[in-house]
Amino acid sequence: MARVRLALVMSCLFAFGACGGNGGEDNGGPNLDDLTGKWIFSPSSSGVTGGDLHLTVTQTGSNLDLRVTCNDSAPVGSGTWSGEVLSVSFEIGEGAALTLEGQADGRDIIGAYSAPGETGTFTLSRTSQDLDCDQVCEELALPKFVNTNFTELEKIAEISLFRSSAGHDYSDFCESCRSMKHYFAPAEPHRVNGDVEVYSPVAGTILEIRDAGHGASEGNENKEVRIQAAQYPEISFILFHIDIEEGVTEGQTVQAGELIGTGRLVYPDLGEVAHDFDIAVRYHTLSGDRFVSWFEVITDELFESYQERGASARTDFILTAEARDADPLACDGETFTSSGSLPAWFELNAP
Repeated sequence: MARVRLALVMSCLFAFGACGGNGGEDNGGPNLDDLTGKWIFSPSSSGVTGGDLHLTVTQTGSNLDLRVTCNDSAPVGSGTWSGEVLSVSFEIGEGAALTLEGQADGRDIIGAYSAPGETGTFTLSRTSQDLDCDQVCEELALPKFVNTNFTELEKIAEISLFRSSAGHDYSDFCESCRSMKHYFAPAEPHRVNGDVEVYSPVAGTILEIRDAGHGASEGNENKEVRIQAAQYPEISFILFHIDIEEGVTEGQTVQAGELIGTGRLVYPDLGEVAHDFDIAVRYHTLSGDRFVSWFEVITDELFESYQERGASARTDFILTAEARDADPLACDGETFTSSGSLPAWFELNAP
């Protein structure tokens, strides 16, 4: 599970394809003698522009302290600025680090970054934009735009609740110790490999394909696929434990309903038949990624397919933050050590 936490830390720092918004007018002028102030960090990798992050920088002498504004859980960067050359490192756990090496370019700083399994370029630009840290974790106004199920719902028997105790801790910088995604559990006859199809829920771009963190991931087996929505590029979908189809690649444009692969449910290396596979939805902000429920972004028309299976409201699949806070879980790393008293699963009626 440590790999899961590393991936979440990296997602906070690099949410490729998401749109962080305009950084506001430059307020620093050409003088880069002292970098203290507010900056917009804009990464790019393999031609894909990353989601901007708002950084608060403090310079003491030549030493730097860089923090993601309003995100206390993000790694803190430290390094030096000579007046011309930038060198910064963010310790991201498990002995790994994100490094930035750059130089002055007019009023900006440009350079290259390196992180485990990832390299790219970046631009740092001063900004006049302030973030209200009392507001960054407020409820998001989400569009209900997804009109395609990401899997064969007729083969699914139950679905975990958002913020439940199912699986492991998967939480963002605004919440902690809860599962902020959904596990979809096929009926027992379908808990085999190559059976339950998985589709892109939206028209968009495959931003990333990586090995899943549980079980072997040889060849096209057992992958984690991230798809950015073309209509709302700040929103991306992560499909976990997928045996992907031949020809499915990073950077590929996909249509809603296009086959990505099938759910990975049998792990010969672990001697295990899994109960489920999962989906997460991310919404990028200037302070990092927020996690939201699948049921918060699907259309009323699509939700009817869940009502036909016994659901009465979207809230059947979502625990509120307040309800979870009132019935907290205990965690040891990513492992839940308690299950709370709230339900974790919604059982669907037979199709």
